[in-house]
Amino acid sequence: MTMMASTTAATPASQLRRWLRGKRVDTTSTLTRMRPHVASDVAGWWDAVVALVRELPDDRSAEPRLHDVAAGPLRVLIDVDDGVRFKLLGLARDDDRFASLAAGALSSRMNAREMVRALGYAHTIDGYLRHCSFDAGDASRPASFWAWQVMDQLANEKGAAPTAWQLFKEALRRADAHQSTAIGTGLLEDFLRAADEDAIEMVLPDLRANRRLAAAVCIYHLPEEHAERIWRAVGRRP
Repeated sequence: MTMMASTTAATPASQLRRWLRGKRVDTTSTLTRMRPHVASDVAGWWDAVVALVRELPDDRSAEPRLHDVAAGPLRVLIDVDDGVRFKLLGLARDDDRFASLAAGALSSRMNAREMVRALGYAHTIDGYLRHCSFDAGDASRPASFWAWQVMDQLANEKGAAPTAWQLFKEALRRADAHQSTAIGTGLLEDFLRAADEDAIEMVLPDLRANRRLAAAVCIYHLPEEHAERIWRAVGRRP
């Protein structure tokens, strides 16, 4: 029996939970079979997704289930009715759980700059700092991996260096010592390693002028072509 068989009287909420119990994310068959059910009651499926997500705890334990919802039912919902995207972003601007859904379900429709604008610069930085406040294995870490995901995409997105740098600067301005270390040895290092000549020229004045910013930069794995100038700007060598 297929997962959607005998669902004449089933509600969207029961079909959603049945699908999630199976945890089958199959873009060519499972989601294709799901599509007519979703299309027949978009509002009901959207309400079911919202209700389920609001039941989840706002911590890292929710992230696997959020991933399943984003990769399956929500993806189909947005394919069927693009208006769902705007409803999702409205909820995502002040709730980590819905931001997680947006980062997962909309990554193929929006680039990182668009995602940051849609979710809000302040909300993205807040989420990123929350993520950086906890060690990777800490069970109490909030469901804020989405912010790291968006910042990671931004740091590596072609043409996004000015936006990424502004967000890194603001995050470091607000960060405590633990957060600064996590940023400097994480995505900021990745950003500098991937930076082209224009991006390096953009960051050097800030590194020279801002000692706190310079102190956060991890200088041990810099690309050779940029290392000397960055070392001089931050005032130290490895």
